Amino acid sequence: MKIRVTFILIIMGLVIVSKVTGQDLKFSVIDTVRNVAGCAETFPEFPGGEKELYCFIESVINKDLLITIDTTGIAYAQFVVDTSGNIKEIMIVRPLNPVADNELLRVLGLMPKWRPGKIYEKPVAVKITLPLKIPYKNLFNCN
Repeated sequence: MKIRVTFILIIMGLVIVSKVTGQDLKFSVIDTVRNVAGCAETFPEFPGGEKELYCFIESVINKDLLITIDTTGIAYAQFVVDTSGNIKEIMIVRPLNPVADNELLRVLGLMPKWRPGKIYEKPVAVKITLPLKIPYKNLFNCN
């Protein structure tokens, strides 16, 4: 209920902004891999796109450490891509296991700058939620 009320309030605010500015807002449907919290016309992008994001994770994640985890499930981390593309405010929003949670935080802290999100062609900070499924499997073909 709280999420629905928040979403309705955000939409009402965007309709008011749209009427005041005289411009139509663009909405995008975001898939479950890139669960983005916040509104932007252009969402932040990892250098090279989504596949490169997961290839980056594959290249730096400690797979040997993750194999030792006897828990299965998904840990969720949240971070902000600021107006310069820097990654800030990294936190675990749905913990799974201390080892997995800490590894996810470590990997996100190593990420390079992203292309920032934009509204009306102006960079905006956008909050992003990223999952880490245990047992870990990379679903992309990374070289």
